[in-house]
Amino acid sequence: MSDWSQGYPTDTSYIDNAQAEIAPARWNRSLLLVKRQGPATNRPFRFLELGCGSATTLIALAACYPQAEFLGVDFMPEHVVRARQLIDEAELSNVRVEERDFAEMAVDPPAERFDFAAAHGVWTWVDPAVQAQIVSVLNQWLAPGALAYFGYNSAAGWSAAAPLRRIFRAAPRGPAEQRFAPARQAVERWFDLRGTESPALRRLWKKLSEASDEFLSHELGSTNGTGIWPEDLGQTLSGAKMSYACPAVLVEGLDALFLEDDEVAWLREAVGQGWGETARDLMHARTFRNDLFHRGAPLLQGGEGMSRLLTTRVAAWSPEFGFGTHNVPKERMTRHLDPSVLRSIQGAAGTEGRPLAEVLSTLGLDAQAGLQSGLMALAANALIDLRPQAEAEAAVDSCARFNRVVRKRIETDGALIQCLASPAIGGCVTLGSARLQDHLTDETPDAQVAERLAVLGIQPD
Repeated sequence: MSDWSQGYPTDTSYIDNAQAEIAPARWNRSLLLVKRQGPATNRPFRFLELGCGSATTLIALAACYPQAEFLGVDFMPEHVVRARQLIDEAELSNVRVEERDFAEMAVDPPAERFDFAAAHGVWTWVDPAVQAQIVSVLNQWLAPGALAYFGYNSAAGWSAAAPLRRIFRAAPRGPAEQRFAPARQAVERWFDLRGTESPALRRLWKKLSEASDEFLSHELGSTNGTGIWPEDLGQTLSGAKMSYACPAVLVEGLDALFLEDDEVAWLREAVGQGWGETARDLMHARTFRNDLFHRGAPLLQGGEGMSRLLTTRVAAWSPEFGFGTHNVPKERMTRHLDPSVLRSIQGAAGTEGRPLAEVLSTLGLDAQAGLQSGLMALAANALIDLRPQAEAEAAVDSCARFNRVVRKRIETDGALIQCLASPAIGGCVTLGSARLQDHLTDETPDAQVAERLAVLGIQPD
């Protein structure tokens, strides 16, 4: 391992994933549940990504917000080269990627501060000294009222993986093309010997075992890979004058609608005692969190947050095709939905998009019951939340350029950029669905997929 790595795996490039949960417009809607106001996204803003990797998500966001300025920083030269190539191919002038580390940034603050920041897969993979550098960067680079996203391993579910991490760090390496084969075999053998013990760890390993060696190098093989409790992260980020706001994904802030009464009571007690987020993690056995922290985001008065949420445009949707636009809901989050009410909501929303308040007014329910039904429909992916029409239209051309590059790369060399840029939602649509990938290259397009892409504002090539 090279001596400039600071404990981070640099012998392999990190997997080039896109993160649908990184989307400023959607973050602002999540904030409404906690009565906070984020930076406006309908006018120029500045967005910073720390540890951006090959910057696929960042570049897609630049296409979605052509009026904004985006900067990605990463200390691996290979990532920077790939990112700049994609920027050139997509002909985007509002995004740049630089080779820098956090120590350099901490002593070189910008002339103009940033409104948004993101750090996905960074915090729980670096040592405390680097974490301190990140806090210093946030303190100097973010404007008052700024919003920062952190995607990180949660101790509640991830701590169980300590034996796996130990095996992957201790077992000998195999040949380059199968570097973790000995570690994989050791884990499987250990499970065979332990019989039916540790079912939660077995489920986690089943998911991890299907991942590539590049992914496991960072998740299990890195020196610093671990999990953290959310309150501990919040305490550290207070050094940058930042406070925990809410989950970055709207539906993760709605779990009280889907819990049983005794679960809600326990959660409220924990919230009152100041450890509510840890209680949520324990209840859901979370292995990963997507959280927002704010630097003095203004409080909204009275019912203003919910009033603004009700103006959100929504359209009928379904997770049926596996489009990566939402977190996939767990079964327990959908069991209280009345199927007839759900059908009415989808029929009222249609595919063009209407304000949520207008959709709910057609149900004939009292205000509270209608609101709960609408929020449950969002959580169940039966609705998709859209940006105001004017904002979506302003991003159509730049998103089309980005998406043409995605199609071209798939067609010419099979290389897969992991997302499309959606002007309608203001963020990524990840390409995990084989049906979606086939549609992008087939001479005879899939009519149903084309209809769904139209809802997302993604034009045919």
